[in-house]
Amino acid sequence: MKILIISDDDSFISQTNVFFKNKSFDTIIYRWLLKALDNIEEIQPDVVLISANEYPRHWKTLTQFIKSGIGGNNIAIFLYDKNELSDDDKRKVSLLEINGIIKEVTTDSLEDTCKKIELFFKKEETINSDVMITNPKTKMIANGKISLRGDNCKIIFDFPEALTKLQSGDVINYISFNIGDDNITKK
Repeated sequence: MKILIISDDDSFISQTNVFFKNKSFDTIIYRWLLKALDNIEEIQPDVVLISANEYPRHWKTLTQFIKSGIGGNNIAIFLYDKNELSDDDKRKVSLLEINGIIKEVTTDSLEDTCKKIELFFKKEETINSDVMITNPKTKMIANGKISLRGDNCKIIFDFPEALTKLQSGDVINYISFNIGDDNITKK
């Protein structure tokens, strides 16, 4: 598993690098955020650990860039911030779905981060399948692909026109999809 550490703090880099290498992570270290941003697509990290103290405005931009899928899918993002976040930054942490914040670099805090990383990847296992629904208004069948990841579901339909006349709040009574050899229909 690859972890990208972005910081210019020698102590932080040294402690996190040693810790994660001992946990069998491949560590990649960047001292310049823009250089990391430029190379995210090639790096394809599984985890990004960024110092919000050093990059108080840019960590948000980097996170949005990563979440766009350019660096791969299913990337856990953690902030290192020894200061208290502002209410606005706390809201942004939630909106950007940051996986955790490290307040101080200790063995306990890094162990806790490892547990969060493990849970993230267990929870975020993705199931991709074919899907079929019946439009309750037109009775047209819509086929497509479904991606189930944790509590999230994303469906891309082959012919979105089969979904015409659907509005927010309409109820789709049944959805059918496959997981392995099992055909599943849910109400």
